[in-house]
Amino acid sequence: MRHLYSIFLLCTLFLFGFSGQVTAQQTNVDSLKEVLRFDSLNKLPKADTLTINTLIQLSTAYRLTNLDSTMRYAKLAAKKSTEHHFTKGLLESQYLILTVYFNRGEYQQVYDIAQSALEKPETVGYPQQLALMNQLVGVSYASQGNYQQGLEYFLRAKELFGELDNDIRIFQNLNNIGVCYLKLEDYPEALDIFLKLDALHTLDATTISIPVNLGFIYYELKEYDKAEAQLMRVLNFDGAAYDKRSVGLTTFKLGDIALQRKKYLKALAYFNRSIKIYEGFHNELEKIQSLNGIALTYLEMNELDEALDYAEKAFGIAHTNDALPEEQRSAETLYRVYKVQKKYQESLSYLELSTSLSNSLKNKKISREVGALEAEYKFKDQDLKFREAQQRENLKNTELIANQHIIILVSLALLIIVLTVAILQYRNSATRKRANKLLQEK
Repeated sequence: MRHLYSIFLLCTLFLFGFSGQVTAQQTNVDSLKEVLRFDSLNKLPKADTLTINTLIQLSTAYRLTNLDSTMRYAKLAAKKSTEHHFTKGLLESQYLILTVYFNRGEYQQVYDIAQSALEKPETVGYPQQLALMNQLVGVSYASQGNYQQGLEYFLRAKELFGELDNDIRIFQNLNNIGVCYLKLEDYPEALDIFLKLDALHTLDATTISIPVNLGFIYYELKEYDKAEAQLMRVLNFDGAAYDKRSVGLTTFKLGDIALQRKKYLKALAYFNRSIKIYEGFHNELEKIQSLNGIALTYLEMNELDEALDYAEKAFGIAHTNDALPEEQRSAETLYRVYKVQKKYQESLSYLELSTSLSNSLKNKKISREVGALEAEYKFKDQDLKFREAQQRENLKNTELIANQHIIILVSLALLIIVLTVAILQYRNSATRKRANKLLQEK
């Protein structure tokens, strides 16, 4: 029952990917336009860094309210930056363009533009902008369920933000890395990261996802006591407003734990509580996991009519919404219920459907793994190019410093020669004066 959990995780990824970037929303758009002093975009003053930076600020100001305006000003800023070889302005405007494509779900555009920008040697000197791009590409891959690819970019973003000593961004990307390991079912790695994050920060509205993640990880490791302890931290949290879906996930997983312990009434209570929370969000999809949990609980209790009723509800919602993993699991539950009822024709039908859906999921997983290998190759190639460009930049700087040292030494040598000549001329002049004086005295 992991697919719907990923919905919450992706929201977490999104929030961590963009928190701290919305301060420009407070910018006074009218005052920014006044700086530009234009009536239409076709009558801009001569572009300079002030003009480009103002266009970028305007684009940023619209980012959460009007994507078309964000794109409009960002593209204009990118065009002017290219014309004036203003690399920093180009990277910042391209990042804003990427955020628009991301919000529209046009991920291939994100990959193409970011890949082009990240490969250019002249961008090496702008780690802040490169780090943001890497982070956004990682979020884009994760949003499509391609966690292996996303992981590579999150690791690169974390490295760059580490060089900048940006603790907030390091935390964001560590969280994203932990989510990727969790989704890739590398539970020891995920556990290590989330335990570190938990030790670094007190529990508040922005970190409420950490005990949720820890609870799910401990559950997969079959350490139910530890899982329950982490999840109860969420239920007992009484801080400021936070994402209540975390409570929906928490109560669902506590229901799973109770079911494993054969505490059926407790399991039903938690599953029903989770459903009630999601009904408040009018989100049918996120109810499926708890509906199926109730069906499995009633099956264990041998209350087959109730089990069948809830399994059919779960399957119906999953099928209607094309939620393939949930459809497969609820079909498997229906197969088990009908088998216990000795309705073998229906049981066989759902077994075949469950197997077919499982094969489809496996094929998708294989496709993702192939894509992951391709992305890893591209990432390594890009990383190698980046490091080579960085080495060339370092060598260039070293040569520049060496040349400056040579110039300084030559200048000092010339100064010494000039001073020496001046001193000699002064001495010769003084000597001649003394000689002339002696001749006059004779």
